[in-house]
Amino acid sequence: MAEEKGFLRRVRDALEKGFEDAWETTYAKKLGTLLGSAAKEAGIAGDKGRYARAAREGYAARDYKRVAEEVGLGDRYRNVWETAPEDIAAAVKADLSAHAHEAWDLQSRKALRRMVRRLNIHKLYEWCAKGEFERVAREIGGPIPDNMADCYARVAEAKKLDEAMENAWAPEEE
Repeated sequence: MAEEKGFLRRVRDALEKGFEDAWETTYAKKLGTLLGSAAKEAGIAGDKGRYARAAREGYAARDYKRVAEEVGLGDRYRNVWETAPEDIAAAVKADLSAHAHEAWDLQSRKALRRMVRRLNIHKLYEWCAKGEFERVAREIGGPIPDNMADCYARVAEAKKLDEAMENAWAPEEE
């Protein structure tokens, strides 16, 4: 499985770089200005905005989500995307989408597919979804799960999904 080590880290790095590049285009900068105006209108942007105040008072991280919900930031941003000139929104969406597709190169997609197949999780999760808990218990051993959430957790634990995911995120060995 050496070829699988760190493949998710490579995908994440490619996504970060691609999305940074996508937001550097002329269209993305225009959209960014529109999004910034929506944040300013909501009273959260700038030195006097609620985000800046939260940061100064030392509780920024836990408060950003609450503040964003209070001012309806998600709806405001969605409205910007929906009302932005079509050429701007379409260009930014297309660029972001292209970078996302590029990040998941053929090698990474194959590594993910091999990991899922090797662990044979898809079949067990399907049984969990169908409520076939006894069948899952026979396959992985141990007591019969009580419900779907317990079933999914038992499958992940039995198949060492955490370990496989950790390996997929691990840095590549030099």
